[in-house]
Amino acid sequence: MKIKTLCCSLYVLATVLLCACLGCNSTISYPFHYDESEIKSISIIYIYEGYYPTSKEYETLVKIEDKESFLIEFKKIQFRKFQFGDPESVESQRNAILVEYYNSDYEIITPNAHDVVVNGAPLSYGRENCDEEDFNNFINSYLTNN
Repeated sequence: MKIKTLCCSLYVLATVLLCACLGCNSTISYPFHYDESEIKSISIIYIYEGYYPTSKEYETLVKIEDKESFLIEFKKIQFRKFQFGDPESVESQRNAILVEYYNSDYEIITPNAHDVVVNGAPLSYGRENCDEEDFNNFINSYLTNN
């Protein structure tokens, strides 16, 4: 009887672990904090050293005029959602994407992390990341065309 209980317990544990691990490698489009219809503006920015989510220590490099086309292309970048461990925080001294919403909240997206600021306070750090080369190539295509 103990062997049967042990086998059932191991089977359940293995199933849970398998499901959790399969979720680690799934790819998704970037999950914006709000619906895309709430996006007021999108910019490509350079984050200065000493950045903190509410500090606005960045320089706007390009303001995106055609949000819809930008979003269509941005969705082609495959992000991976990770389930375990602490999320990364946005690094300074790099290019990033700034998404501003009509309600004055915003998020800053980099290949390894994103910050969401709601009502002037940092709300969350992203648990999604993407290939850095894909992200940089995407951003650079806008920097070289403007």
